[in-house]
Amino acid sequence: MERKRSVVVLVALFVASNAGCIVDPRPTGDAPQLDNEFGRGLPRDGHVPRRRDVEPTPDDAGPSEPDVAPPAPDANHAGCRARIADIDWPLRPLDIVRLDGSGSVGATRWAWTLVDRPEGGVSVPSERDAWNPTTGEDGPPDDVSTPDAELFVDLVGRYVIELDVGDGCERARLEFEARHDVALAIELTWHTPADPDESDMTGTDVDLHLRHPLAGGVWGQETYDCFFRQREPDWGRPNDPDDNPTLDIDDTNGAGPEQINLAEPEWGAVYTVGVIYFRAESTFGLRDVDPRTEHMSVARVRVYVRGELALDVTGELETVDDLWEAARIDWCGHDGCPRVEPASP
Repeated sequence: MERKRSVVVLVALFVASNAGCIVDPRPTGDAPQLDNEFGRGLPRDGHVPRRRDVEPTPDDAGPSEPDVAPPAPDANHAGCRARIADIDWPLRPLDIVRLDGSGSVGATRWAWTLVDRPEGGVSVPSERDAWNPTTGEDGPPDDVSTPDAELFVDLVGRYVIELDVGDGCERARLEFEARHDVALAIELTWHTPADPDESDMTGTDVDLHLRHPLAGGVWGQETYDCFFRQREPDWGRPNDPDDNPTLDIDDTNGAGPEQINLAEPEWGAVYTVGVIYFRAESTFGLRDVDPRTEHMSVARVRVYVRGELALDVTGELETVDDLWEAARIDWCGHDGCPRVEPASP
């Protein structure tokens, strides 16, 4: 099942600034809010993040302007104010959002700032190509002389973006939430305390695995382990992509994220989530660090069932090939299912 990059266009509005059985399969994230006042990963076989145009359903109409009076503009900039485009939603992790401030009034610059993002996220606004699938790099920094920018949505959660168009000008703020829209989604991020900049292109490499019960307990087993060497193995019904897991992003240089999605888990299957330290050595771009030195990392795994967080666990990795069995997911077919629990005590 090919994952395609998606584009979410923001339209102009200006305003003041755990586990358990999930019964409703549809994401119900809050509508994005506008208020006045950062994805990386190198695909090892060509998968790219999704760009898509999102059309709200009749029940999920776009955001309405909040009933809040905007603050008065600075006396030196009468009428100078930022305007951010409205947003189509829902948004999913791995989407790319295009930011548009061309409707601002009296702008002398367009400076985009990510005020808030989910814990573990590393994306920042870029001028273009917010995430390059060929190099795994972020795009160039935001150019304040242009009204446009892009943001790679790397994780589930709440994002707040602010636009500054000049000294003393009224700023604009956009708030939105990203949610998973598949039955089972697994996110991996990690923190390496010795890495001074986890958003750059130099760092450690931790790999996410999802193992099928037919793997016989073997990690890296041909066909029945989904990871960077088998990004879309054929599980369940032969040649049916709907019940195959997909590794949709593979980060190779620190922090993550990595993400595996499974649209149709098999009833009665018990899946295991594993994390393996693929590269613990790194200089982090520093001249005084021995390239043979291995560095400890703290990995974090979050499991989402039908858009809801079912498990959030952490584990330490110290050396190359360290394995942490993070979670077991029992896709059973009776009350209290599916069950998601830590695999390790």
